[in-house]
Amino acid sequence: VTVSGTLTATTGKILQVAAVSKTDTTSTDSGDWTDISGMSVSMTPASGTKILVNVNVNWGADVRWGMIRLLRDSTAIAIGDSPGNRVNVLFQCAGTDALSNNEETMFNNSFMHLDTHGANGSTAVTYKLQWAVSYSSGNTIYLNRSHNDSNSSFCARGSSNIILQEVG
Repeated sequence: VTVSGTLTATTGKILQVAAVSKTDTTSTDSGDWTDISGMSVSMTPASGTKILVNVNVNWGADVRWGMIRLLRDSTAIAIGDSPGNRVNVLFQCAGTDALSNNEETMFNNSFMHLDTHGANGSTAVTYKLQWAVSYSSGNTIYLNRSHNDSNSSFCARGSSNIILQEVG
């Protein structure tokens, strides 16, 4: 195969960084989308720039399924299309039912998204995570721990974070 032409690369630079890290645990049993406490970060980007959003989440579930999504202000972003009754999410995890009662499992999900934020240079943009129990209300999902969370050497705890990098 012969390829000809000119390769052009555009370089940019990081203009600012903002981050939030959560090391404690929290949980929800809600079937409705709710904010994950402590998982929100803001920055005021210049007009015409982009924001590279890095998300890292450690989480577990008890009996059913959990979902997490990323929002820019009040708009869910970086989600899949969902024809029919499917739900638009960033991450979904299975609880112990789907894992043969492996109650010590803590899932790690990481994601990067280059966001064209549309900011005007004087307005702060907030990125946050929300979660919900997707299969049925009354079950629980946990941040930074497994379902079991016993005080033993086979149960771990993690941390979760959102890192924003404004790219010029």
